[in-house]
Amino acid sequence: MSTRPILHSLAPATLSALLLTSAAHADHYQVYLLGGQSNANGRGDAAQLTEPLASPQSDVRFYWHRTQVTTNVGHLVEDTWIDLAPGSGHGTTSPVYAKEFGSELSFGRTIADTKSTANIAIIKYSHGGTNLHTQWSASGDMYATFIATAQAGLTALTEAGHTYDLRGMLWHQGEADAGSLTNANAYAANLTSLINRVRRDVFDGRSLPFIIGGLSNSQDSSIETPGSSWYTVRQAQENTAQAMTQVGFVNTDGYTTRI
Repeated sequence: MSTRPILHSLAPATLSALLLTSAAHADHYQVYLLGGQSNANGRGDAAQLTEPLASPQSDVRFYWHRTQVTTNVGHLVEDTWIDLAPGSGHGTTSPVYAKEFGSELSFGRTIADTKSTANIAIIKYSHGGTNLHTQWSASGDMYATFIATAQAGLTALTEAGHTYDLRGMLWHQGEADAGSLTNANAYAANLTSLINRVRRDVFDGRSLPFIIGGLSNSQDSSIETPGSSWYTVRQAQENTAQAMTQVGFVNTDGYTTRI
């Protein structure tokens, strides 16, 4: 049913009251970005979650976009702002869980609890099996889609009457580049380029925090072998975090579920 005839029939005073009520619900959000490959998507089985992560988090807003063909059916609605909840994993591994989740759940909960007076929002775009050297390069299709997703999410906030400030980004990726020593050797330069591009293209040139989720020793045993491609990528992640301002590295060794 169209609302146009109803709006035209409203008295000016009533219409003004409605507009004022809408403006009164405008909020200011602190926005974080999440990107990468399969571990950014998330491979956790949502059926094993306990509260408060098992239920939608009404105090954390979430916007995500999917380009990967998947086999699970528990996807959250995409390309619109919703409550943060399980269901934005890629569902292409075996076994396939009805709903999957990634680090966005615990990150959102932790940030919201730490900043209890702030409105928290997360924008996520990731694609399993993608590499940094080409697909997330300056001309890569994944990077272009990531930027478009971030811009679409931010635009949707402002069009709803809200304001925001960007607070940083989480990056979980590296397995695809660890598949060859050539790409592994280029990872430090490519990761530095990505961080600089995100800061230029999304953060308006500001050196906002950029957090790197490291490759884990649970993924490939050669990660402990100096000179191997896996070792080289993880060293590049750690070294980049040490070399750049406001860049951090998170050690994920020992985790058996790739989140």
